[in-house]
Amino acid sequence: MILLATAALGMGLYLIVHGRDLVTPDACLGIVSLELPVTADRAAAVIASWDGGLREIARKDIYLDFLFLLLYPLAFSAALAAVSAWRSTGWTAAYRGMSWQALWMIPLDAFENLLMLRMLAEGPTAVSAAATTLFAATKFLLFFTALTLLLRALLRALVLKLLGGKLGET
Repeated sequence: MILLATAALGMGLYLIVHGRDLVTPDACLGIVSLELPVTADRAAAVIASWDGGLREIARKDIYLDFLFLLLYPLAFSAALAAVSAWRSTGWTAAYRGMSWQALWMIPLDAFENLLMLRMLAEGPTAVSAAATTLFAATKFLLFFTALTLLLRALLRALVLKLLGGKLGET
């Protein structure tokens, strides 16, 4: 689990650094601006702002994301499963359930990537922009839910440590 989390973190940081030039006035969030365009016009503006070699950087980042999309959901899933087995609390079912739900990020991210590659190659349509946004927004909802649950477990463990294990079963 630690190796998986380290690989996911390392790959995520690499993608952030590699894609930093994709931040433009029309793509203020870099590649995320193409993940969440909502409309075809917005996606077209993002793509148009990536002139020169920037579209190739975006394409390469999307291809690299196919590796990343295997790492981070599996890392979240493994960590949440470990937390659910660590100690029985009122939150055990939430941790266990989210450990399975985190795996949905894999196909969501894959479909999102395929749609972004299509928009880069053929231009965005209303359907491709809306579908990309739907897949990405759902993926981000799962991502931040999993992250929040893991941070809650970490904070709880820290408080238990500081209080000598007298926090109760919440």
